[in-house]
Amino acid sequence: MVKIPLNPAEKPSVWMQLFFEIVRAAYLGQRYGLGSATYNLSPRIVRPYDFSRRITKTSDEYDRLMTNLDNRFRDAAGTDLYRKNTGWLDRGVRESKIRIIHVDKELQVLPVLARERVVAIDTSGEVFGFFNIPDYESAYQYLEKHLALPKTHNHAELHWSKLSPENRQKVLARFPTFLQISCDALLVIKTDALVSPSGKRENILTNLIDGCFSGHEDMEDSLKSSLRRHLYALTNRTPIHCDADFAPLTPLQMATTYVKRLGQGLSPNPTPTFVNLRSHESRPIQVADILVGAIRTRLAEAKPDPLVILRFDHRKLKRQKGKTASAYCWTTIDVGKPSDTDAASSGGRVPR
Repeated sequence: MVKIPLNPAEKPSVWMQLFFEIVRAAYLGQRYGLGSATYNLSPRIVRPYDFSRRITKTSDEYDRLMTNLDNRFRDAAGTDLYRKNTGWLDRGVRESKIRIIHVDKELQVLPVLARERVVAIDTSGEVFGFFNIPDYESAYQYLEKHLALPKTHNHAELHWSKLSPENRQKVLARFPTFLQISCDALLVIKTDALVSPSGKRENILTNLIDGCFSGHEDMEDSLKSSLRRHLYALTNRTPIHCDADFAPLTPLQMATTYVKRLGQGLSPNPTPTFVNLRSHESRPIQVADILVGAIRTRLAEAKPDPLVILRFDHRKLKRQKGKTASAYCWTTIDVGKPSDTDAASSGGRVPR
């Protein structure tokens, strides 16, 4: 619990720390004490607007907390939240205490619960995805606390195929929010080329990855190159968790092949970093399982948005007679702009 200073000008960092504590406690649905009062918060995502909005009637414990905040804190929030570089939002992102997302064009604030970036690879039917996850714990807590998804009984893990239609619908209804919480970039391939294939599966996987980034000229080719460099920067030397659903390809083969194909001709040299955990031992895999299951459902309903279609180079499958492939991507930055380098910024813009 943070003690409110008598003179906020003397210790402005205390007010900022109080803001971070509220963001975290609200997100996790914790019991939060401030002064002599205690608030039993339900899981929710904090909006900066909450600290300036007028509340005439409290509907829950969070509203009660907002109405009881010291006016000096509210004054500090009004001037310091949005200040460029030194404001609470900019400093919180820079110091890895919070992340910012936009839901229906509204700014929302997430706590950083796991600072280590990871990559997670998983499949659902003929759809498999490579997910760059900046904070897997915040994504896992969203599924567990905000959506209240049940876990399987045998190994107590989140699994799309075990969810009821009602629980699947909860994920689909909030998919844009869940996507932003979970990822800052992804590549998804839908294909039947790995089903009864002609040739080695590892070679086919190589061609599938290459086919996402080759085959077109001029502007689109440049954008695909930028996308590949961006994904490689987020993936190389980053711990990779992979489900064991790609047999006879092993999780290690999946992870290694993906990094090497992304990094072909790029520097530094590809250095795959594989984490040898099974799905019930890996929260990143469980997050990826829900993601790819939801994406498969949306693709089946012809609803790829907000994912963007990548024109696949079908020459890469010329030896796989009758097989098809389509590719999709999504990032939180516009990779077509050389100046965009901040993978933590929000927006969902990708090459079109």
